[in-house]
Amino acid sequence: MRKILLLSVIALNACTFGFSTPVLMDMDPPGPPEYKAGWKDGCQSGFATYGTAIYKMEYSFYQNYSMMRDPSYNAAWHESFDYCRHYNLKWLTQDN
Repeated sequence: MRKILLLSVIALNACTFGFSTPVLMDMDPPGPPEYKAGWKDGCQSGFATYGTAIYKMEYSFYQNYSMMRDPSYNAAWHESFDYCRHYNLKWLTQDN
């Protein structure tokens, strides 16, 4: 049973889009390209920092330092970092 569950989780994780986000996560926020880039980078960093070992193999902490002065990129990075780490925490601690 555990093998089936593990294979199911791996298969669902493979059904992703964009930069390998979980299937049920909407990762196309409205806004300018700088905001979208900040969202993507912040979310990857949130998964890398607070994820399981599998997430840590898939994602890495990343900030585009040349864009951190852009208020749109900076705001999106911090918002998505928090959003994705909380999403991850909720997913990992849900009742089975």
